[in-house]
Amino acid sequence: MQFFNALIRDLILPLITPLASSDGGMSTFVVQAGPFKLNIGDILVQTANLLIVFAVVSFALPYLREYVPVAGRR
Repeated sequence: MQFFNALIRDLILPLITPLASSDGGMSTFVVQAGPFKLNIGDILVQTANLLIVFAVVSFALPYLREYVPVAGRR
């Protein structure tokens, strides 16, 4: 899981942080909705992390199934 955190922090977030125009980075991104402040930066970071994990697993799973022997077959 640390690999994916590093991937998000070092490669993905620097690409989308200028869009957030936030001083503390993407994790402190705040949206003003009327009188409410919605702190959505952390959920965006974690969602990106989750999507990368899903992409890696869905890409690797068919290849892993090829190499796992089926029980009873030799």
